[in-house]
Amino acid sequence: MKQKTATIVIDVLLVMMGVACMVLYPRPQFFTWIAAAIGAVFTIASLASVVVALRASDGGQWRLVSAVSSVGGLCFGLVLMFRGHIFQDAITIIMAMMVAAMGLYQLVLTTLSRKLVNLDWWHFVLPVLIFAAGVAMLALGDFGGSHEAVALTTGIAMVAFVAHDVLLLTARPKLVPPTGDEAK
Repeated sequence: MKQKTATIVIDVLLVMMGVACMVLYPRPQFFTWIAAAIGAVFTIASLASVVVALRASDGGQWRLVSAVSSVGGLCFGLVLMFRGHIFQDAITIIMAMMVAAMGLYQLVLTTLSRKLVNLDWWHFVLPVLIFAAGVAMLALGDFGGSHEAVALTTGIAMVAFVAHDVLLLTARPKLVPPTGDEAK
C-alpha cells in the first residue's frame, strides 16, 4: 500500500510539473526559473549542512570538510538562482536525459509487470514513445536551438508517464491457478 501511495504522490507531482512545462514553455525565462528552483534547493540544503557541521561537537576534520563542501554547494546554488541563464543548455540536456530515463524505466517496469498483470502490446506504446522522445532530443541537440521544444516535449512526456502509470495500476491481475489442496 505504501508503494501505491508513493506512486500516486509522484504521479501528482509529475502531472503538475508536466502541465507547468506545457503552459510555461514559450516564456523566455522558463529555464531561468527552473535553474532558480534548483538553486533554491541547493541553497537551502547547503545552509542546513553548514549549520549542522558548525553545531557538531565531534568530527574534527569531518566538520571542516562538511562545512567547506556545504559552502561550495551554497555558492553553486546562489549562482543557479541569480545567473540561471548560464545553465540553459545544460538544463535542456538534463531534461532530455530525464525523459529518456523515464521511458526506459517504464519499459522495464512494463516488462516486469507482465508476470503479474495481463498486458497487451499497446501497453508498451507510451514507454517506447517517451524513450524515443528523450533519445531524439539528445540526438538532435536542442531541436536546432529551440529550447522551448525541449520544455514542451518534457511536459508531454511527464503527463504520458503518469497516463502509463494509470494504465498499469488499472490492469487486470493474472489469475493464478489453484495448487495442491486448493484445487480439491
